[in-house]
Amino acid sequence: MKAPATVPNGTRPFVLLNKPVLVSGPPFSVDPARLRFATGWTNALERLYHAGFGLASLSNESGIAFGYYDEHALEIVHRHVQARLASRGIELAGFLYCPHHPIGTVARYARNCDCHLPKPGLLRRAATELDADLRRSWMISSSADDIVAARHASCRAMLVDSGHEPELLVVRRQAQPYQVAPDLITAANAIIEEMHAEAAA
Repeated sequence: MKAPATVPNGTRPFVLLNKPVLVSGPPFSVDPARLRFATGWTNALERLYHAGFGLASLSNESGIAFGYYDEHALEIVHRHVQARLASRGIELAGFLYCPHHPIGTVARYARNCDCHLPKPGLLRRAATELDADLRRSWMISSSADDIVAARHASCRAMLVDSGHEPELLVVRRQAQPYQVAPDLITAANAIIEEMHAEAAA
């Protein structure tokens, strides 16, 4: 029997935000002017940051593999998001993303990998590159598949339920351990409440 992969472990608790939970826009758009931040993002991230959580963004960026945009264009988006957070005194520790897709049209990115969510590679990178303690960290996502990634990385999971998931994914997620919140600020409050409860136990 194959031994389970070792889960890397850092020292800091993180909240790892799947990018669509924080910002949204037209499919495959990398125009910062067309990005829309989630309702309540300022309050949510301020609360998490000042509670002691590191913050990072995780995302699949298959548009790179299909040639819709390149990594330089994505970096411009990342700088825009980072600047908005910095204007509120919030530090985003990093943007971890997967540029691959097995049937991509850009040869260097057209492959299977271990970092394409719901595989856990991006979370494991957070442990090694950002010093995230995955067992004390949370993945917040609106995608049920990302709950699978969190489970395989021994990370806690919070699903922001947009109400727009296909029925198949709703059924699929029911077997996974996770919590559900209707929006980002509710998710942040629940995470902080659980942190305080554990500290008091």
